[in-house]
Amino acid sequence: MYKTIILHVDGSHVHRQVVDDAATADVLARDDAVVVFDDIARFGSPGVAAAVWPLVADGRLFPALLTPHKLYAVTSRGAAGVEGGERGGGEDGA
Repeated sequence: MYKTIILHVDGSHVHRQVVDDAATADVLARDDAVVVFDDIARFGSPGVAAAVWPLVADGRLFPALLTPHKLYAVTSRGAAGVEGGERGGGEDGA
């Protein structure tokens, strides 16, 4: 199956549907893909954030850029500029 390098997810704001959209994106994305989630911080639509941030916490997505409306994330540590087993880049590792 062909895998894509850029995906833009802009669908429902209902948590369960965003979870399904993210799962579909995971199947379609290359290992070094950029995945963009729309309305990540939209007031009144917490389902998007509730579905997406656990993927970051689980190490399945690595945030590259966060705007008031979108999260740009990559699907691999290398693409995010994160090497080895440690995340972060400050002196304290944060």
